[in-house]
Formats: sequence, C-alpha cells, structure tokens
Amino acid sequence: ETIRQLHGRFEFYLVVGAPLPDEMDASWLFQHIPGLHIINMPAMRRSPSLLRDIRTLRALKKLFRQIQPQVVHTHGAKPGLLGRLALLPRKVGALGVIGDVLGMPRRRG
Repeated sequence: ETIRQLHGRFEFYLVVGAPLPDEMDASWLFQHIPGLHIINMPAMRRSPSLLRDIRTLRALKKLFRQIQPQVVHTHGAKPGLLGRLALLPRKVGALGVIGDVLGMPRRRG
C-alpha cells in the first residue's frame, strides 16, 4: 500500500535472492505493483557462504551506487548486515537503514 501511495514521488526496488529448494519464491506477489523494480540477486541466499556473501555484498554496493537509495529496508539478520555493509563508507547517500526480521519466507509443507 505504501508503494501505491508514494508512486511517482519515489522509486522502489525489491532485491530478492534465490529461494532454497524447500522455500517458496514470493517475488511473483509483487510483480503487479506499479513503480516497483524487482531485482534478482541469485548469489543472495539465507545459508552462509563466504564467496556468495562477498558476491552479494559487491552486487549490493554496485546497485546502491547506481540507484542512490534514500532508505534501505532489510528483512532478517543477514540481509540487515549486508545492507548496512554495502552502504559503507557512506558515499551512497542513504539517509538510513530500517531492518527487521518480519517477512521471512515460509517453508513448503
């Protein structure tokens, strides 16, 4: 609802990673929202992997430099950490980071 209300005043980006085999891919839920850019980042996964996490961090840094977000909203501990690290040093210009653990993907079954 927030995106619909602010459409035209701000741009919104949803960065999604690859779901695990027993998880649902929920990005299709958001494809109908006008003004929302969905960015698939396959290296971003919930399970820890030093190489994938470094790739994700680099990809987030590049994305943040391109889009210059004013606010970064993350869901979960690992995305919160990567999102904050991707903003360092504060050359990106984001005013703040909002992080929570809500919205975790549901497991099938």
